[in-house]
Formats: sequence, C-alpha cells, structure tokens
Amino acid sequence: MISSTEENNNFKMGLRDGVPIALGYVAVSFAFGLYATGAGLSVIESIMISLFNLTSAGQMAAVPIIAGGGGIIELAVTQLVINIRYSLMSVALSQRFGESVGLRHRFLIAFTNTDEIFALGMAREGKLTAAYFLGAGTVAALGWTGGTLSGYPLMKLGGELEARYGLVPGKKSKFARGKALRNGLLITNVS
Repeated sequence: MISSTEENNNFKMGLRDGVPIALGYVAVSFAFGLYATGAGLSVIESIMISLFNLTSAGQMAAVPIIAGGGGIIELAVTQLVINIRYSLMSVALSQRFGESVGLRHRFLIAFTNTDEIFALGMAREGKLTAAYFLGAGTVAALGWTGGTLSGYPLMKLGGELEARYGLVPGKKSKFARGKALRNGLLITNVS
C-alpha cells in the first residue's frame, strides 16, 4: 500500500514530468484553435473539443465533420479509427500498474493517455501509480486547452489575413480554402 505522502510526491513528479509535454502541446493546440475558429466553431466549442478529445489528429478530423454538419455516427467512427491505438497503449500500461490503481483511476488514466504520457509511463521503472499519471495528465490537458484558447484571439484579430495565407479555412476565398485543406491534411499527417 502506498502512503498518502508517497502518492502526493508521485502526483508532483507527474506534474513536473508533464510540463515539457504541456509546452509541446501548446504549439499544436494553438494551431488547432486557429483552425477550429476559422472553420466557424466558437471558442467554447473549440475548448470543449480540446477538453474531451486529447488527440490532435482526432481534433483536426472532427472540425470539418462538425463544421459541415456531419452526423454523430460519422464523427464517432472517425474518432474510433483514429484513436484505437490508445486502447492498446492503455492495455500495455495497465500491466505495469500497482494494486492501488483501481477501476476509477484506470478510466481517468485512459482518458488522459496520449502518445507522450504513454512514453512517460513506459520509461518509468517499477510499478506505476495513478497519482503520477493524474499529475502528468492534468498539466498536459491544461497545456492542450490553454493552447487552443490562445489560438482563438489571434484568429479574431488576424481575420482574413490567416485565411488568405491558408492557415485556417477562409469564408470568402475558394483558393484559401483549398490551401487551408492542404495545410490541415499536412498537419494531421504529421501529428
């Protein structure tokens, strides 16, 4: 059994180890904030997507489906195909959990499990604790959501300038939409 002091230390270690991940997420999610806003999603919708879908490829794929009025089945199947790898990662991680990691914590860890969080966990020695993952996942999710939020005002300030250069889909120029689609596909394939 792990003491509360040890759990607290593990949470702090998770926070510390998650900071570089969070900083990396800010850049990607900033681009997502620009993309989502340019596609017509509100700042609240963009933030909700970031809070409940911690995957860049999944988010980028969701925007045109949502903006285009796609159905829930289309969205769910797309997310399932893109994110199925996290199930396999979670199974691998679960083999390394200590006995103190119950079902409720396993669900929370699975929710915040990303490629980078998985790598952190697999690189650690010994049994893994829920506190560590919750610390790393919390700071990473804050970085992800903060980056999304920071992309919104720039889009509003820059308006048509970003659309003209293809950073986000423009509403007036078919040429800019084509460039934005190409850039969005490139971003999705890189992530």
